[in-house]
Amino acid sequence: MLKERLIYITENVTFRDIKQNNITKSEVYKRQINNWYIKPARILMDHSKLMDNYELEIALLTLLITFFEAHGQYLLGVSSERDSKRVFKYGFRSFLEYLSSLKGHKKDYYDRLDLDQFYKQVRCGLVHNGYITTNGTSYFIDRYKTDTLHVIYPNIWIRDSVLINTFNMLEEINSYINYYLDQVLLDNHKKENFEKMFDLFFNIDTN
Repeated sequence: MLKERLIYITENVTFRDIKQNNITKSEVYKRQINNWYIKPARILMDHSKLMDNYELEIALLTLLITFFEAHGQYLLGVSSERDSKRVFKYGFRSFLEYLSSLKGHKKDYYDRLDLDQFYKQVRCGLVHNGYITTNGTSYFIDRYKTDTLHVIYPNIWIRDSVLINTFNMLEEINSYINYYLDQVLLDNHKKENFEKMFDLFFNIDTN
């Protein structure tokens, strides 16, 4: 159909390219993540380093935090409609497990994290309210980047609070995507879920 070669899904890739197998779905996904998350996140990160621009990190964290629910759908092979928290937590937990098992991060830092609370205060706070809400544990963006490795870690200066390193989170998401796509190639179940959601999201008729 004419529209299939005129409508671009991302970076010079049309729907016809996918149907004719000119490019793999995993390569399209990788380009999408790079163009929709990584590149704009780097722009925000670079500008946030300029004087008086540090509050751009709120926008940076908001962009990055939306990745995990979307990714969780690919992992589970189901839509997150009416199931947002479970799918977000699954995607975020997979990311944290990757960091602790393969990147040398302290597992204890992530095991102590209350994912229900994190979802409500950070994910929902940013997406629905435009800021990180407070209820018990407080979450702060680490402006001074006191930990050069972890994405989330205890705040040693304020009790019952946790620091989030947006710069580390960005770099680790970029690294994690390569790991995940390698798993899609090796694991039939992961591949099946990935392709199922890809076809659903982009209305790809496989018949």
